[in-house]
Amino acid sequence: MRKFILLISIMALACLPVLLACIDKRSGDDSGGNAGSLDISATPGPGLADDAEASESDDLDDLDDLGEHDFGGADFTFTSWRFGSCRNEFAFEEETGDLINDSIYKRNRTVENRFNLNIRDIEYQDQDGSVRKNILSGTTAFDCANVRCTEAFVFWCDGLLIPTEEILYLNFAKSYWSQSINKSISINNTNYVAVGALDISTYEQTFALLFNKKLVETYALENPYELVTSGKWTFDKMNDLMKRVLNNLDIDGKQTDDGIYGYMAHIKHAMPGFWIGAGEIIIKKDENDAPYLSMSSERFLSVFNKIFEITWDNNAWYRNTENALLNIPAKNMAKFINDQSLFMDTSFHFIQDLRGMDTDFGILPYPKFDEGQANYSTRLSYYYPLIVPSTCSSEDLEKIGIMLEVLNSESAKTVVPVYYDTALKNKYARDEESVEMIDLIFASRVCDLADSTFCELIRDGFIAGMFAANNRNIVSKIESTELIISSRLENIPNK
Repeated sequence: MRKFILLISIMALACLPVLLACIDKRSGDDSGGNAGSLDISATPGPGLADDAEASESDDLDDLDDLGEHDFGGADFTFTSWRFGSCRNEFAFEEETGDLINDSIYKRNRTVENRFNLNIRDIEYQDQDGSVRKNILSGTTAFDCANVRCTEAFVFWCDGLLIPTEEILYLNFAKSYWSQSINKSISINNTNYVAVGALDISTYEQTFALLFNKKLVETYALENPYELVTSGKWTFDKMNDLMKRVLNNLDIDGKQTDDGIYGYMAHIKHAMPGFWIGAGEIIIKKDENDAPYLSMSSERFLSVFNKIFEITWDNNAWYRNTENALLNIPAKNMAKFINDQSLFMDTSFHFIQDLRGMDTDFGILPYPKFDEGQANYSTRLSYYYPLIVPSTCSSEDLEKIGIMLEVLNSESAKTVVPVYYDTALKNKYARDEESVEMIDLIFASRVCDLADSTFCELIRDGFIAGMFAANNRNIVSKIESTELIISSRLENIPNK
């Protein structure tokens, strides 16, 4: 079987999953979820380097070592699909006036002029099977395909991807690749996926909390920014603030549509936002980099139950059980804009949709479980990597390796600064405190395989349904699913 490196956006910062206690007595660490995230006292980087270390664009480590190559006007073609929850485009024929799109356009022109080729991006329909069909046919109309992280894993297991060692020119020691995240998402010591600066979607799939400043002022609440910086931003503190604004029940005790809520989130995004914020990881890896299920520790069970207590028991969560297509349901967005919720879960992609909101809002990381947890931990969710088909020739593979390396390098210099510094910090954030929080959030990102690669088995498989139904019987669920999940994980081919 063949494995692969998939290429997506730069994950600027520390993202090694936290090592906690495990069910099957494999190696682990029940340290309370403090690994893999950044202490508030640390100085966060600008979103361009690993492990919270700043990286300036003129640093030699940001420059590729490719030298000169001439491809004689050939095409380099992506195939990608469009999704309303993040940006998946890799090429534009002209400048559109959008800051990020135009930075992608300029990046491509720079690369095209340097290597004498043309960069193209062909759209395909999501989940129509065209990528797989193309590869199985023995010929493809593309050099790289953008797919779901779950699909990429299956493609790897089915031998449809080019393994790492066959892709020359890729230098993963460079700062435009994220060593820590690549380590966290590898399986059996195989990086069939690799995170780099090329695909901005992983920035946009990073999650945070927004808070309504008008409600903070109206109800004389503590300053959320000060709670974060003091280390007192915890589940209990968030619960206290939410309870003080709640006004959402009718005389029969049912939630009303015009009430004020404490928290809004998509049914499948609420639980992972909190459990990762608490420093918990559902799928850990042993000393051989093999994934295994870890949901039975006392701390995880406490975190799981506490999430229900602060969302369901106080009627803080707006009970929108619609399984909306987009990460942020339209109902939630409308109510937050209408000052009907103190907090709203969001990925960074959707913050741009609040530019017309009259009330000011702030940006926060998810809270820690308690003050004993040293560091904040932020969720990097489901992602959309690039794959290289196993059908490409050795000549095409040389071109692909060169292009992927240079496009990641140029993205770190051209696209990421525009997205991170200009769009996020100057265009979407509304105050200096939010700018500081953005640095903290991106410096503390964590990727749980249960929330990404295996989300169909775990997050969407049963946890989202349990949350929607207010079903807290996680011990019984673990007992009934542990054998199935563990068997799936243990039977991953060791390529």
